[in-house]
Amino acid sequence: MAQLLGPTFGDELMAAGLAGIPIAWGPDVVSITGRENLTPAQNNTLNSVIAQHDPTKTAVPAIISRRQFFQAAAMSVGARPAMITREEALDAMRHGAIPPQMQAGLNTLPDDQKFAAEMLFSGANEFERHHPLVQKFGEIMGMTSLQLDDVWRSAATL
Repeated sequence: MAQLLGPTFGDELMAAGLAGIPIAWGPDVVSITGRENLTPAQNNTLNSVIAQHDPTKTAVPAIISRRQFFQAAAMSVGARPAMITREEALDAMRHGAIPPQMQAGLNTLPDDQKFAAEMLFSGANEFERHHPLVQKFGEIMGMTSLQLDDVWRSAATL
């Protein structure tokens, strides 16, 4: 049986630099058409994406609620330890407090970006995965884009 392609395959192609390549695919690897139009380097990259692809992985939600974000941040997921304590998550929800390690990261930003980030983290009702300040937050917290995706996936289940 051919390897299945799950809902994240297109995102994985984009992350690998293969956005816009002239291929099409269906439910499995055998259904991929257009490989003859790719350069050898593109085919090698495509092979790598296929080899690493997990068809059971769910798509990354575009938006999570404030509660989901802070609850997920207070949980350890897989090898990732909790980013904040449960008490800090509750303070963020009850009072709009920014947890100390998050604030320490925000303090490294230029003043205009810091203010915007503080407004977002202390008052937003929801968090957009691809918002530039969320991306910056991930960098500040030492997280890769894939790790942020996993936080969003985990949060969406809460």
